[in-house]
Amino acid sequence: MLSLDHLDKNCTAQVLSLNFSPSVQQRFAQMGIGIGEQIAVVRSSVANSPLMVRVNGAYFMIRRQDAQQIQVSIAP
Repeated sequence: MLSLDHLDKNCTAQVLSLNFSPSVQQRFAQMGIGIGEQIAVVRSSVANSPLMVRVNGAYFMIRRQDAQQIQVSIAP
């Protein structure tokens, strides 16, 4: 288990947990990011910049501090 911000580029993982308040979890769920979903990091920079992720064919930018609160497991 690792946080989304540590996932290698183009590596697919399964979301295990979202460590946010219920209102923030609901916002992520509306984007399709929920427990059990497959997620991949498409773009990542070294600094404190956002990550571009792909979930269910849709692309999103996620702040790095939010990505640190999303726990994933690398898909086989």
